Amino acid sequence: MTVGFYIFSDVFQSFAKAFLLCIFMLFSATYLVNGIVVDSYVLAGFWITCAFAIYQSDLKATMRLEVDWLKIIVYVMAVGTTTYLLLLVIVLEASLVLAKRHDFSVSHITRYLLSGIVRFSLLFLLLFSICYYQSLSEIVSDPVNVVQKTLWAVVRGGEKEGVTSILTTFLFYTFFAPSHTVVDIGNNALMADFRPGENVFVTYSVIAVLAAALVLLVKKPDPMLLVSFIWLGITIGFHLQYQDRGSIFLYTGHTMLPLMVIVACFFSNLSPVKYLIIAGLLTMVLMLNNVLEIYWAINATRGAW
Repeated sequence: MTVGFYIFSDVFQSFAKAFLLCIFMLFSATYLVNGIVVDSYVLAGFWITCAFAIYQSDLKATMRLEVDWLKIIVYVMAVGTTTYLLLLVIVLEASLVLAKRHDFSVSHITRYLLSGIVRFSLLFLLLFSICYYQSLSEIVSDPVNVVQKTLWAVVRGGEKEGVTSILTTFLFYTFFAPSHTVVDIGNNALMADFRPGENVFVTYSVIAVLAAALVLLVKKPDPMLLVSFIWLGITIGFHLQYQDRGSIFLYTGHTMLPLMVIVACFFSNLSPVKYLIIAGLLTMVLMLNNVLEIYWAINATRGAW
């Protein structure tokens, strides 16, 4: 939340607007659920936010393109948490190099990239060896089998969610918790299932806002806005295939920060009064819906305890 605040402050150039957007994010479905269910997805969201903050700082730094260990640590921790975040690292660095290509020579950019790759590889291999030393022999002796088991763990059998459901989840349920049902999973255990929720009309409304923000990007190219759209598209496309038995909501932490950046850029030109009214009303609705839905879900499954 703190790192996100500094990102929004730079976009808005306003403390009040950034603070209100952080309150909106605080009461989002993703943020509230991540606070209840501690998992690697929480860590992924944190490292993604850190990566965007470093990218934003590097963009603002004029006549500077150097590799520092803070960036390397953030990248390694992100990829170590969720491997496919390597795609985010590639997108951010490619965008940074393109933005700086007129300020530095080809040889300087090449040295920068090679230095980053070497440092990233060394630190990643070091931490990987420490964390997975017991599996190193298996990885070396039978890497194909290890890759197959890893893919099987992610791409499980069963029916997959379609494009409409995925768009609904990433673009709407990231913020607004849907209605839930209660599922009996055996051994006197109940589970709140949020997957069946449907708010397709509202989802298309969100898509319309994103489309308007895309027009803004075309009129006034902004690297931060561009990488946010690219990462949103990559994540949605990636999870058309990689799903944990249809539980797409698990992955919304991967796109929450980029979505917030897009929203911030879209509303950045509003007057403080108009922004306060729109953001204030949305935050109140968000808070009321999500707190009640999660409270009801906890009560519905409490008998299982």
